[in-house]
Amino acid sequence: MYVLEELFEASEGDCPRLRKICVSRCPDLKRLPCAPSLTELVLHCGLQLPDILELASLVYLKIEGFHGVRSFSLLAAAVLKKLEIRSCKELSSVDGLSALSR
Repeated sequence: MYVLEELFEASEGDCPRLRKICVSRCPDLKRLPCAPSLTELVLHCGLQLPDILELASLVYLKIEGFHGVRSFSLLAAAVLKKLEIRSCKELSSVDGLSALSR
């Protein structure tokens, strides 16, 4: 699914039981669905990270193989307990991490 840009259009209240999303090899993915119940997100091998803004229940985030990504933001990840980053050779900053260490 190399041309996939968006998983699906969702509104708050849609997919109330969705807890985990794993996305692999979707280099053009720009947007994740609004899924307030999502607790686990795994993103593998892409050119850019999709927006990770509306995931207020996210507890676990794994990002792997985003070689060209230099930075990204975790603005709505106040409940994030585990962040795994692997094989992101150019990544130098993650905005929002200071809020997580409190």
